[in-house]
Amino acid sequence: MGSANLQAEHLIALCHELKGLSGSGVPLPDGLRYVAHELPRSLRPVADHLATRLAAGEDLQNILANEELQLPPIFQAMVTAGVKSGQLPTAFEAVSRAARRIAELRQTIVISLAYPLLLMVLVAFCAVLVLPKLSDMYLVTAESQNVDSDSWFLTLASWSAMLRHGLWFAPLIAVTAAGIWVLRSRRAFMIQPQHASKWFGWLPWIGPLLQKYQTSHLCQLLAMLIARQIPLDESLLLASNAVGNLRWQHDCQSAAQRINQGQPAFDANNVSSLPPFLTWLLSNPTKTDEMVSMLDEYAVQQQQLAEDQAYWLRTFLPIYLTILLGGIAVAIYAFIVLAPWYGMLEGIGTENIFPKS
Repeated sequence: MGSANLQAEHLIALCHELKGLSGSGVPLPDGLRYVAHELPRSLRPVADHLATRLAAGEDLQNILANEELQLPPIFQAMVTAGVKSGQLPTAFEAVSRAARRIAELRQTIVISLAYPLLLMVLVAFCAVLVLPKLSDMYLVTAESQNVDSDSWFLTLASWSAMLRHGLWFAPLIAVTAAGIWVLRSRRAFMIQPQHASKWFGWLPWIGPLLQKYQTSHLCQLLAMLIARQIPLDESLLLASNAVGNLRWQHDCQSAAQRINQGQPAFDANNVSSLPPFLTWLLSNPTKTDEMVSMLDEYAVQQQQLAEDQAYWLRTFLPIYLTILLGGIAVAIYAFIVLAPWYGMLEGIGTENIFPKS
């Protein structure tokens, strides 16, 4: 079927069409066949496959869980939650929104890395051109001016001469690593939280941003499910599977077991990785309407905080990476070029202007 290489933008397109069709009243098989030609080439077989099996009377959840499609588990869990809550269009919209956020985040990182990497390449290029001539000049000048052969700058100049061929490796490695990251992150299925943490987590501010998005997503799904009178333990399992955070899944499974046994979801003996507010709310369940309202409000709050943080990330991440990577490259270049120059002048002054008595 070839769906393993679905990219975030492909998932966005698929969810957008599924959301529109499921909310319009048009039969999904007919609608999918009609819109298939408008989808990216890699999605057309998926749309045709869905339409054929839906027309045969198969359940959407079972179709999406089929290994032949190779769709991410989080996508399947989201559809299951949407069917259970009776809000399938909202579920497709949530998947599309999550994929779009990750795609935008990846684009921000790629743009932020471009200038620092270019600066590193330029610094290496200048160093390779300049160092051979400067090193020879430093050594010849030192010999003609009777500079002490044990002077530290002569040692540094010799090292600089030896390093001129190796300076290409640092930017080459950096550019190669960045290229691999760009290609792999584009081909990986980035709505998976564990994948997002793997590819983006090494950058500052990314972890808290992703957690806020996940918290908003989890609360929104819980509110949808509880509002449909689905038991709290089942709602926890469905919502945590749809969010995809492995630690949260484990905690929600444990909480669901305790709820089934008539115990509080969490207590002092059970440390939860869920956000504190959500842990408190699940440990002190209130009336359905009140819980749904509180979950909706908290979801909106976390969503707004995440959007604000994403704005600052788009603004300051390029500056941060430019200062960090570009600053390191320029500092290394200045040291290997200017430090021997300073040492040579110091040596000439010591031997010729202020000779030792």
